[in-house]
Amino acid sequence: MLYIHTLHNLTPKTADVESVYLIRDIKDKTPYPLKEERMANYFAQFVLKDEEEKVMKNSLELVEPTLAKVRTLITKKDELHESVNLQRTEQILSDVTAPINKNLEYFNEIFIWQQNFIQEMSLIFNSLPKLRTREEKVAGNDKLNVLFQRVLRNDRFGFNGFDIVNERQVEEFKALHESMLKGYLFHYSLEEELRKASFADIKSRISEDRLKEVEEIYRDILEIQKGINVAYEANMRMVNLALVMYAYVKWLNSVV
Repeated sequence: MLYIHTLHNLTPKTADVESVYLIRDIKDKTPYPLKEERMANYFAQFVLKDEEEKVMKNSLELVEPTLAKVRTLITKKDELHESVNLQRTEQILSDVTAPINKNLEYFNEIFIWQQNFIQEMSLIFNSLPKLRTREEKVAGNDKLNVLFQRVLRNDRFGFNGFDIVNERQVEEFKALHESMLKGYLFHYSLEEELRKASFADIKSRISEDRLKEVEEIYRDILEIQKGINVAYEANMRMVNLALVMYAYVKWLNSVV
């Protein structure tokens, strides 16, 4: 994709540009009249998988136990830890439950719909060049709206990704992951800051049990991050699915 790299990049303008090369591809691989077998092969790249749901559920189940571990460290008020960073970690974890839950709801709706979506789309798309009267075109447009609203989660041509996993969660967990590799939850003394000490440098002054409790949090965060990334990738596939659907409609409305 040239212009669509985030959930919110999909607009009528970007879809028009992107659809130019897509139309050439779909005409070649799924010529009109559309056949379900060819459509199924073409749209296989957008199908959601059971394994993805399992990864998301695993991440969701880990959030509360990981939060509990972080809150335990906050409660201790130990000078060994960086209080501000613990609180920031707590906030990131607290904020992720609702988006994952919403994402799972959306995922399940699409997963069920995709059991028969090829048949539904091929019927609607094949009918587009045959619509003649105003009434037929209105009815056809209503059917298309239902398709797009289901995938895009709203009645406008743009993906509604504000309440599910989006770029915010992906970037927050990426940054948290990278920061924890550098000892994010541990306090660095002024002298250590000045000489730019690495996490490897300060580990020698931290007891094994303290290192272990933070290592457990780090491993949990990695697992949660897997679910975040899987959810986001699935959402981006739905954006691309909507884009391909748009290209089909644009092409078939020009077929005489």
